[in-house]
This record gives sequence, structure tokens and C-alpha cells, in this order.
Amino acid sequence: MTAPIAPRSTKVMGQRFTVTMVENLRVSSECGHLDILGLCDSDAQKIVLESLQGPDKLRETFLHEHLHAMVNLAGLRDVLTEDKDEDVIKRLTPILLQFLRDNPAVYAFLIGKSVAR
Repeated sequence: MTAPIAPRSTKVMGQRFTVTMVENLRVSSECGHLDILGLCDSDAQKIVLESLQGPDKLRETFLHEHLHAMVNLAGLRDVLTEDKDEDVIKRLTPILLQFLRDNPAVYAFLIGKSVAR
């Protein structure tokens, strides 16, 4: 099964984010290097995704990182600790993704397009 092709750029609250796919995405932490599936740098307007994940997980990671961008741009960094931010987004992402999958007419409705019923 081939991986879905993610858009190379997206807009979040009017800001253009570049989306990059890389293999073996790692970040440094206090306990060494961590393998991760994605990261969002709202200040640099960049989202990086691990390319070596299944198609469904890639879609979920794509949405997850964009939710981080939305939370950050909405000014919620001041309200949520980093751990709370991650916990909320981790719980919300699969629910939102499934909602959109189960209700394809919702997207058309939200952007003002008509849908055949």
C-alpha cells in the first residue's frame, strides 16, 4: 500500500505552514534521542512528518500536528502546559478524524459547497 501524499503546504489561521516528510524523524531530549511521528514549529511555520508510518497513521499525525499549530496560534500556550496540550490533542485527533471520515458532507458544508444528497 502506498503512503498518501500530504500537501506540501497548508494554511492555519492565515499563516502558511510548510509540510515536510522525512525518514527516521528524531528529536533530542534530556534522555537522548526520541523517535517521533511528527512535530510542529508554529513560530517557524513548519510541520515535519515521519514518512515511515502507515497511511492511516500518517493522516492522523498530519491532523495531530495541525491541531498543535491551531492551539498555538489561538494563544492557548498560555493556558495549557506542554503536557496538557499534548494530552488534549492526542485524545481529540482520532475523534475529529473519525468524525470527518464518517460525515463527508460536513467538510462541504463547512466550506460552503453543495453536496449531492
